[in-house]
Amino acid sequence: MSTLSPARRTVRYIGLAVSSIVLAMVIVIAFAAIIVPRAFGATPLTVLSSSMEPHYPVGTLVIIRPVAPDDLQVGDVITYQLESGKPAVATHRVVEKGLRADGELQFVTKGDNNNVADAEPVREVQIRGKLWYAVPYVGYVSTWLDPSSRGALVTIAAVALLAYGAWLVISGLRDRARRQSGRGRDREGAVGDPASPSVASTAATDPPDRAEPEPYPVRGAPGPTGAAQPGDAEAGAAHSGNADSAAPTSGTAPANARQ
Repeated sequence: MSTLSPARRTVRYIGLAVSSIVLAMVIVIAFAAIIVPRAFGATPLTVLSSSMEPHYPVGTLVIIRPVAPDDLQVGDVITYQLESGKPAVATHRVVEKGLRADGELQFVTKGDNNNVADAEPVREVQIRGKLWYAVPYVGYVSTWLDPSSRGALVTIAAVALLAYGAWLVISGLRDRARRQSGRGRDREGAVGDPASPSVASTAATDPPDRAEPEPYPVRGAPGPTGAAQPGDAEAGAAHSGNADSAAPTSGTAPANARQ
C-alpha cells in the first residue's frame, strides 16, 4: 500500500491549513465588506484619519446603517456630512444632544483622539447613519477595490469556496480508495503465499504437537475400567498351577510326621 512519508504528510497538512486560513479570510472579508452591507442596506466606509484612535485606527472598515435621529444617544458613533448635501463625511462620537432654536435636533460630535469637540454642531439632515460594526484593516482592501472589483471579489470568493469543497471531497474519496486497495492487496498476499511472514512466524514459534506415550501394560494390573488385561488370565492360570503342584508336597508332610 502506497503511503506518504511523515515529512510529506506534514507538508500536506501545513498546506491544507494555510489554504484553509486564506480562504476563510477571503470569505470573511467578502461577507463583512460587501455581502452583509448589501443585504441590510448598510454602507461600508474606510477610516482615513487618526481622529478615532485607538478604537478605530486608520484602515478600519466601518459599516454604517441608516438611523432615525431621534434614536441617537450620547456615546453613539455616527457618520455625517461635513456640509449638508456634500459627499465628504466624518465619523465621530456624539458627546452632546440638543435642540436648535427652531426645535430641530442637533448633535455635538468629537473624535476619540481629539482634544476638543467639532466646531459645528451636526444637524439631522447631515446624518448618514450610525456605526453598526467595524473590521480592522479591511478598509484598505475596500479602498483599493472599486465597486466593480468588489462584485468580482464576491464571485471569486464563491467560486473558490465551491472549488475548495469539491477538492476536499475528491481528495477524501481518493485517499479512501487507496487505503481500501492496499488492504485488498495485503489480504491477497496473506492467502496466496503459504510462506508469508505471518505463517512462517507462527510455524517457527509454535512447536508441533506431540502425542503422549501410552502407559506400558502391567500384568495383573486392572485396566482403565477395572477389568483385567488380556494377559491376566494366563498369569492367574499359572499361579493356580503352581498352587496345585505344591499341594502334594504339603500333603506328604503329615505322613512323614506320623511315621
